[in-house]
Amino acid sequence: MIFSIFCALTAGTAKVLSRSVNSKLSGKTGLLKSTFFNFVSGLLFSIILLIYFHKPQLAGSRHFELWMLLGGVISVSVVFLLSYSLKAVSSVNMTVLLFIGQMSTGLILDFAVNNVFVLNTFIGIIVIGIGLIIQKFI
Repeated sequence: MIFSIFCALTAGTAKVLSRSVNSKLSGKTGLLKSTFFNFVSGLLFSIILLIYFHKPQLAGSRHFELWMLLGGVISVSVVFLLSYSLKAVSSVNMTVLLFIGQMSTGLILDFAVNNVFVLNTFIGIIVIGIGLIIQKFI
């Protein structure tokens, strides 16, 4: 459990750092090129990890469906949108907006897939959103 929490915190830190690096890169190379370089370097790193951990069964899998590419498509969209929007929104506000988006999506997915709606989570999302609005105008 502690290791999972550590991994989640590390991923959150990496996301903020990645967002900042990608935004700076897009300012130098352009938005589409920076997104491309991001995913080419990610592909190379993934190949290294695949070789290191000896998991070649992924490459040998014969079962393939088009929806399996959806994660990559969404990831490219996220990097593209974050690199674009970080120029206009501060890193702290971007983090809060991402958090609100993630929580809202999680709430919707929980309801759609598991038929579970957590009112406390919904209220928390609203309170955080109101806090962001107040912070923006004060």
